[in-house]
Amino acid sequence: MTARAIVRFAVDGASGPLPRVVLVLGDREIAKALATRLPSARVEGVDRDALRRAPPGSADLVLASCDEEGDERAVLPAARARLSRRGRLVLAVPVEALARWLRATSRSGLAPKRLALSVAAASRRLALLEIRPGRPGGLVVEPPCPEPHEGG
Repeated sequence: MTARAIVRFAVDGASGPLPRVVLVLGDREIAKALATRLPSARVEGVDRDALRRAPPGSADLVLASCDEEGDERAVLPAARARLSRRGRLVLAVPVEALARWLRATSRSGLAPKRLALSVAAASRRLALLEIRPGRPGGLVVEPPCPEPHEGG
């Protein structure tokens, strides 16, 4: 899945005001796509240490592509501490790891709210997951996200 698909899921499908402060973890392509799609947002950090450097409660949106075993144990608690009250964490995770991520959200005081699967031609299928602080419940499963074409 391309960075543009992750950004499109995070920005176009969101309700409420557009994010002002965005943390991007570990993917420069996501940061570039976000800057193109949402030029008014302040994009901070493109490395895994961005969560530790950000002040608590400062991020409206955290975007990350997480594909390593154990990422949920590091990313979820740190993102929870840095998200603003109405902030969102948007992740791209391998489909086979989705159940592990969903279980881990409840232990971090976060709740999954939106889910969409990718329909990329690539052999690796990813799930896009929006997570927010709050009570569990209300997960909306959206139609599959098509992979955007390189031209648009």
